[in-house]
Amino acid sequence: MGIQNSRLVTRIILPAAMGLLVVVFYVSSLDNSFILGDLDAIVNNRDVIDPGGWQRLWWSDFWSSYRDDEKAYRPITILSFWANAQLTGLSPIAFRLVNMALLGLLGWLIAAWLMCYVPYQTVAWLCAALFVAHPTNAEAVNHIVGRADLLAMVGIVGFLLSQRLMLKGAMARRPDQTAHQRAQVHPMFFSAVGLLCAVVAMLSKDTGLLLIPMAVMQGYVAHGKPRKGPRPSLGLLWRVHVVTTICLAIPLTWFIWGCRLVDGLAPKIGGTSVLSEMLDINANPLLGEGFIERLPSAFSLAWFYAWQLVKPVMTYSHTPNQLPTMANASAILGVFVVVALVAVLARTAYRRHWLCLAAVMALGQWVMVCHLWKPQSVYASNLMVMPFTLAAVMAVSGAMVRMTKGSMRKRTVTVIPAVAVILLMFWSVLYVNSRWFSTARLMATDLSLRPGNAVSMYNYGAALVRAGAYDSAVYWLDEAVDRRPQWVQARRLLALVWYTRGQFTEATHQYQRVVELNPDDLHAHLQLAMLALQDHNLDTAGKHLEIAKGLSPQNAKVVLAEARVAGAQRNWALAREKYEAVLSVNPAHEAARRERDELLDKLDQRQSY
Repeated sequence: MGIQNSRLVTRIILPAAMGLLVVVFYVSSLDNSFILGDLDAIVNNRDVIDPGGWQRLWWSDFWSSYRDDEKAYRPITILSFWANAQLTGLSPIAFRLVNMALLGLLGWLIAAWLMCYVPYQTVAWLCAALFVAHPTNAEAVNHIVGRADLLAMVGIVGFLLSQRLMLKGAMARRPDQTAHQRAQVHPMFFSAVGLLCAVVAMLSKDTGLLLIPMAVMQGYVAHGKPRKGPRPSLGLLWRVHVVTTICLAIPLTWFIWGCRLVDGLAPKIGGTSVLSEMLDINANPLLGEGFIERLPSAFSLAWFYAWQLVKPVMTYSHTPNQLPTMANASAILGVFVVVALVAVLARTAYRRHWLCLAAVMALGQWVMVCHLWKPQSVYASNLMVMPFTLAAVMAVSGAMVRMTKGSMRKRTVTVIPAVAVILLMFWSVLYVNSRWFSTARLMATDLSLRPGNAVSMYNYGAALVRAGAYDSAVYWLDEAVDRRPQWVQARRLLALVWYTRGQFTEATHQYQRVVELNPDDLHAHLQLAMLALQDHNLDTAGKHLEIAKGLSPQNAKVVLAEARVAGAQRNWALAREKYEAVLSVNPAHEAARRERDELLDKLDQRQSY
């Protein structure tokens, strides 16, 4: 009867409690809409919204080619988006419910995996609950593209669980076992599950590559001498290792092929960091920097992610005002974090202790996100914290086992501080959920938490522009430009706001500054040509138009500008020819059609006189 009750608790009650925990934490986020990257990856992604899109997604870019500087191969994530869209339509509630379900599933898998190493299920489930409740997971649920991170982690932990069960079965299979006892291991079933999990991990996001060192280390730990019982069969263990290798090699080959197909995962922006800032303010400021310049940031990020586990900064953008140097406290503390992890890894690996897996996961994720090998698209993100959180809860579970060993009373007492921490996390998650309601609210939160940060000022100003609050937007865009005068993107947006408000002198000044900073800025030259045309300054308009034609002679906007300048010069034949050229390429171009028709009406009236 006691065994049946234990199975009921482990298989039904505790998983249900984990699911309820996720619902309580994130039910307040269901009303939030698609924002930021959700629009590129889902709403505007043809592979997601088309019924036949699943056939294209296997060789498509995750961002649907909307971001020229960021390519990613994540077909499993897109497939989940496609299935979501076909079953429920573009309902943010349905998409977010799937993310919540994945977080609950991940918590259950973590508990099941920890129970393979931790002798007390109370400790395993408490630590899994701490993982699920951590506030940094809020971005993975609210920002629907965070499903890529959730799927990758589900694949990683699912594979490690299946591998551990296979290893456990191989170590338990002795020559004196009966056929019935050997059949209970089901090695083929676990092999199929492992292969599926490896595919999900590596083809959902590049975070899934952490699976390779983790699986290798878990296999290494399995070769330790058992303290009790007969020595396991090395032949059976090596069979598991061969199956593991095959299960990892197939999705890894697929992943490499897909990355080459979408032209790699990393941004392809050359030049200096100033150039990268000119192209995208939210781009990683380390783009274009050398290895030596990136080294302080790498160590600083080690401390940043370690501190996120203790006291997370719940902002969307984590780009600093200034890149750190080795004299910064964050870089020095980061060195201590990395050295400590390496020391823990060396000690636990020597003893073949399972906590070496936590050190491998933390160090592996740090290597992937610290930009030492190659700068990624973003400097830092809460979406990248999940592997660090899992490593932390593994360490906590090891510490709890050591402190409560042999004492049921002590294990019961540990529930009290764990529940208190979960309640604190609950209030933090509720606050974060309300911030993800809209882009403007999210960026306002960023600005309140980082009041002197130029990137936060620009992002808030841009959100206000989209909301139509131009007066407030001008203030924050001006502040961003004052702090970063070289930001072409901010000046362009500021000029657009001035133009929309009818203040053409200020708009002209900003576009002129853009051209000074970037002489090849096509948009600025076209706008300066049109502004000069409004002032009847045909010479200036012609000068900027000639530069624009040299940059992109076949561009529809350039051809349309040629038509307008030709009309201002009373060259009616050339103006009509250019309007027709625009309409031949884009028959639905309303401005070109309207202006062409006005020109024809004017010509008819002149002929009638």
